[in-house]
Amino acid sequence: MKDIITIRTYGSETSAMMYKMLLEGCAIDAAIQKDDCGGMLPYLQVATGVRLMVRAEDRQKAEEILNRLEVAIPV
Repeated sequence: MKDIITIRTYGSETSAMMYKMLLEGCAIDAAIQKDDCGGMLPYLQVATGVRLMVRAEDRQKAEEILNRLEVAIPV
């Protein structure tokens, strides 16, 4: 992906993955980025966060979708 930005940071991969799939269901390409030593130290996700990322051009639409969903589905 080109010109990628972080729009949210979550405390677990599960939360980030849920919102990633929801964005992809709305035709927005998304990715997550995490540093947990290749899954060997999953507790690092809480300390460093799991970033939900989209293309800069999709930011506004993604923000609108996430804002609506986070009211209904709190993280």
